[in-house]
Formats: sequence, structure tokens, C-alpha cells
Amino acid sequence: MSFTANRQAEILNAISAVAALVTDTSTVDSLLEQLAVVTAERDAALQHVSSLTAERDAALSDKAALQARLDAIVADIQALTAADAQEDAARAAILAKAQGN
Repeated sequence: MSFTANRQAEILNAISAVAALVTDTSTVDSLLEQLAVVTAERDAALQHVSSLTAERDAALSDKAALQARLDAIVADIQALTAADAQEDAARAAILAKAQGN
């Protein structure tokens, strides 16, 4: 996030510099060149933000897939635990019968 804020501040400073040059009676060609540079920097920053957004979206998708796998594993463990409890109860009933209770 600080990259975007820093980049935005740099671009705004560059625009301010261009505005200051306008009052300095600089040539129009010089101003157009500076505007082209600032525009190219802005476009590069926007492309970088787009790339970072795509990376973030991919990471969120991976996280969701991993969470789904984790949830499935937890459900399997819970089912196995319940089955073990049923087997333990059945064993206890058999043992009680064998002991004559």
C-alpha cells in the first residue's frame, strides 16, 4: 500500500512541478515532454498495481482452496472420531457381556 501512496505523491509532485513551470514561461514542448514522462510513470504504476492485484487475487484463491481442503480433513477426522467412539462402545458392551454383566 505504501508503494501506491508514495508513487501517487511522486506523481502529484511532478504535476505540481509542471504547474510551476507553466508560470515560469517554459516552452510548451518542454512541458509536453514532462507531461509525457509523468503520464508514462503513471501508466507504469497503474500496470504495477494491476499486477499486484492479480497476484493478490491468485493468493486469495489459493487460500480458499487450502481452506476447503483443511475443512475436508477436519470433517474426516470428526467422522473417524465418531466411528472410534462407536467401536469403543461396542467393545465395552461385548466386554460387559463376556464378564456376565
